[in-house]
Amino acid sequence: MENKKIIIFYHTQHGQNTKKLVEAIKSKYNSIEIHQTPCEITDISSYDFVGFASGVYFWYFGKTIYEQIEKLIGLEGKKCFCLSTSGAGGSFKDCFKSEIEKKGGIYLGGFEIPGHTNYFPLSIFGGVNKGRPNEEDFNNSIKFLEEIVSKNSEAK
Repeated sequence: MENKKIIIFYHTQHGQNTKKLVEAIKSKYNSIEIHQTPCEITDISSYDFVGFASGVYFWYFGKTIYEQIEKLIGLEGKKCFCLSTSGAGGSFKDCFKSEIEKKGGIYLGGFEIPGHTNYFPLSIFGGVNKGRPNEEDFNNSIKFLEEIVSKNSEAK
């Protein structure tokens, strides 16, 4: 992992669940770059892997992730993955796959974890997924990333 150049763009709001997730990955692998969207980075041609992370809001990633991908140069042929947090349940880890493929990126897979949410009317009961993401979620997301990089790295 340390010899791979990896960048993760992320969108976070409300409970900051996605920020907590990417910061946990960064704490394990300091060489990974994380950037909250929107950001000024547009040329990603020098990266080996590109990640997109977001909470899921009514079945979609956050708006700034979509805006960021439109600005990116060099995504064609790039190995990409997604990370998502969701309070709704269900499977949203592949909801950004088509956006990556439209820009010519190679979608390797996605990983999702529950995130605490307290939108009304759930706020009446204190929300759902209290205490999530947690340490086990962070460890599982790191394992996912390690596996995806290991499986998709060319031998040198």
